Amino acid sequence: MVTTDKNIKLANRLSILAPALYLLNLLLLPGLSFLILAILYIKFRQIEQTTARVQLQQNFYISIVSGLVIVGISIIIMIIGDLSSVYSWMVMIIYVLSIHAILALLGAFSLAKGINQQAYIYPGLSFISKRKI
Repeated sequence: MVTTDKNIKLANRLSILAPALYLLNLLLLPGLSFLILAILYIKFRQIEQTTARVQLQQNFYISIVSGLVIVGISIIIMIIGDLSSVYSWMVMIIYVLSIHAILALLGAFSLAKGINQQAYIYPGLSFISKRKI
């Protein structure tokens, strides 16, 4: 595939758009932002430019993982604890706020790397960038 100015501009936009959509999904528009990110991932996952491809892969998969982690462990906390117990709610709220803040900070790092046209690999998801999707 020949690299043209149009392809480079698209890759540059995708490198910024993917982490921006992840942050929107996490902070402002959950669901809708993930749907847009999923469509972009399906459409452009074979893009030639490495930075855009890695940013799409990483942000798509971290969106899935973060949703599962936040919702899944919150459900486990509520199952183990009692729904009427103040302590269960306190543990769940502290857990959700802590994890949510960490994920938002990692998303901000990814966005900063995307703006500088560098790929950001989330901790724990490095195996994704090593395989060709």
